[in-house]
Amino acid sequence: MEVTLEAAEGIPEDGLLSIKVGDMKRQAPASRLGQPFRFLSSPPGPLPAQVAILVPAAPVQNVHLDPTKTEFAVNFGSQ
Repeated sequence: MEVTLEAAEGIPEDGLLSIKVGDMKRQAPASRLGQPFRFLSSPPGPLPAQVAILVPAAPVQNVHLDPTKTEFAVNFGSQ
C-alpha cells in the first residue's frame, strides 16, 4: 500500500514527516511531501492512520557506540 500526503501547511524546514498506518510507521524529511510512503501490505479494510510533523528539540549529538557496553549517555544540554 502507498500513502501520499499531497499538501500541508506550516511544516518547518527541518521537520520530519511521520505517517503511521496500523502498526507500521514510516518517517522521512518533510521535503518528501508529495512522494509516496510504502507500507508492507494492503489492508482488507480501512485502518486508522496518524500523521505527525516532528521537529528537533535539541541539536543533533554524535555518539560513538561501543559494542562491549550496554549503556551510553548523551548530553543534549539544558533547554
